[in-house]
Amino acid sequence: MKNRIKKGMGCLFLAGCIVFMPSAVMAAKKAEPPKEISMKLDGFEAGEDAKEEFLPQIDYDKETEQLHLSVSTEGQKEGQYPLSFFQDTKKDLKGYGGVVLSLVNEQAEELKMNMLLAPQEGGASVVADGEKVVLKEDEIWQETTADLGCFTIPADFDGQIYLPFDIFEQAEEIDGIYGLGFTFVLPEDDTAQVTLEAIQILPDADMQALNWFEVNGADTVLRPTVGESIADYITAFYNMAGTELKKNEAVTYEIQTEDGSAPEGMSIDENGRLTVKNDAVDGAYLLFARDASGQAFRRTITLKGSWTETQKTENGYDASMLPTDRVTEVVAKDSPFMDDSLIRAVRVAAVAIIVVFLGHYVYKHRKYKKEFVDAYYKGEK
Repeated sequence: MKNRIKKGMGCLFLAGCIVFMPSAVMAAKKAEPPKEISMKLDGFEAGEDAKEEFLPQIDYDKETEQLHLSVSTEGQKEGQYPLSFFQDTKKDLKGYGGVVLSLVNEQAEELKMNMLLAPQEGGASVVADGEKVVLKEDEIWQETTADLGCFTIPADFDGQIYLPFDIFEQAEEIDGIYGLGFTFVLPEDDTAQVTLEAIQILPDADMQALNWFEVNGADTVLRPTVGESIADYITAFYNMAGTELKKNEAVTYEIQTEDGSAPEGMSIDENGRLTVKNDAVDGAYLLFARDASGQAFRRTITLKGSWTETQKTENGYDASMLPTDRVTEVVAKDSPFMDDSLIRAVRVAAVAIIVVFLGHYVYKHRKYKKEFVDAYYKGEK
């Protein structure tokens, strides 16, 4: 009897395990955080705007799993041409925070592009105008801002482009996609050639764990005609969700010419204060900020002469101010009239003469008036 009871209990236990085990497994699966998605790159096609006349090329290398895209506007009339490539792929993106592109710009010129996400069939969402796009190349951060439907990739860029879903239009709808792609915006007689090494979709937690920093300050600094010009720059830290982080990390600043040499007439101190002297040369310069880990942020600033050097009238006449060393001297610097002590002495002497003259005048006036009055009354008698 006892054996039958034990066997019965064992059967009930086994049946319970069979019933509840799937639900437990499902609960465990639901509790698992989402994992990074590495998109396959072998399914891209040219969009309807990238017609044969634009020579679209799609080359997928099976060995390296890299995708090469090329399109050209050679021989086209003047204008701007948006040319796209697209891949149909359905993905559930709940719990995901954004896309990271590993991309190489094969051209020695800047490239204007945008990324397309299709949160619904037949629709498309792109990075919105005014949003910052963060790039990283060789441990150096930089940023660009989307404008007129595209953002700018530097010439010969080989690195990562970070695109949080929050910077896309209709961001609240990106819980899933039906496809993704890219648009390249080219002027006439131009070519876009890029190699996509990877497209990774990161979970929210991974996206927020990525920290970067930028240097805020003026894009353009005036070169002084005399003396010095000052501009202040400050570093701010963020995560990829756009939240500013309260960090007080020390950074070092450096200013360079575009070829990497130290510029003449320009220097920047440990507090980010840029000093420009009048012998500096107008043009573009690279400003770097580096943290203790070796990561850096790079931005370009432009140095140009003061408006006082280039001012023109409505008729085109030069109305700019001359440098002090070119102003014609009205009175020589070594003239006695430029001696402040002498000028003060002359002024004191002039005042004294005037006072004496007025005193003498008053005295004579009173004297002659008295003599006149006395003579008048004597005549009456």
